[in-house]
Amino acid sequence: MAYQLTYNDLLSLLHTSAELALQAYRIEQGEEPTTLSERQAAKKYGWSAVRRWKKEGELPVHKKGDKNHKLNFEARKLEEIAAAEKISAFLCYQKAVNK
Repeated sequence: MAYQLTYNDLLSLLHTSAELALQAYRIEQGEEPTTLSERQAAKKYGWSAVRRWKKEGELPVHKKGDKNHKLNFEARKLEEIAAAEKISAFLCYQKAVNK
């Protein structure tokens, strides 16, 4: 299926890709943490998104210590999931518009 993208649509998709690459670079360089707590992830992406990603098994959970310790998530994986969801939503919208 072919999608017709406007100039602004294409810029938006490229911007999302560039943000993902920049985030990965910052993590690799140690400028940003490699993991985020559940609370930090929820603050950045929203509680409903983080819970949904956990429930769907898309988001691997890292626990340190016993069951009462906080959950940690890989920052890079969070960014990848958020970017994929943004692009998927955009393509679904395009599909609906082009019907």
